Amino acid sequence: MAGLRTVPIALAALALLFAGCRSEPEEEPVLTIRQTTEDMIRSDVAVAAGLGDLVPVCPDVVDATVGTAYECTATTEDERIVALAAAIDDLGRVQVNTTNLITASALPSFERAAVEALNTSVGSRLENDDIDCGDAAVVFGQDKVMVCALEDPQTEAVFDVSLTISDIEARQFSLVVAEEPRA
Repeated sequence: MAGLRTVPIALAALALLFAGCRSEPEEEPVLTIRQTTEDMIRSDVAVAAGLGDLVPVCPDVVDATVGTAYECTATTEDERIVALAAAIDDLGRVQVNTTNLITASALPSFERAAVEALNTSVGSRLENDDIDCGDAAVVFGQDKVMVCALEDPQTEAVFDVSLTISDIEARQFSLVVAEEPRA
């Protein structure tokens, strides 16, 4: 009989051992608005910008209601500073836009707009490939100036064309063509 009593005690001890080792499922940590925004900048914005890894810095957002707006920055691998505007949209999602960056994929639209502006303002007959703004993303300083190259189709001389950007999304800018060609 002694052997029968030990089995239930041994089973009970074994059950306690397993119960003690069982862990509750870990809850996913709730990210703050700042953490969510910085994660978005490190992933989505970094990929779209094509500038490599970005190191974001955003403020802590206390009032996370619809329409809350805040500014962030992100430092590129070569120490350029990308400025970003963030806001919480009508669905409670964080939306982030750069304010001093033109992506490489957007450069051709600026080139076409510059050609169109010159053709309209001075009656030239430039082709879309006569202005070249490069093929890498452009991060502006405070002046928001991007310098492109204009090749005169008649003389093949290359002139600097300075585009002062007033609205990146709308492709609005003023432009000035250098008086003298590049050396």
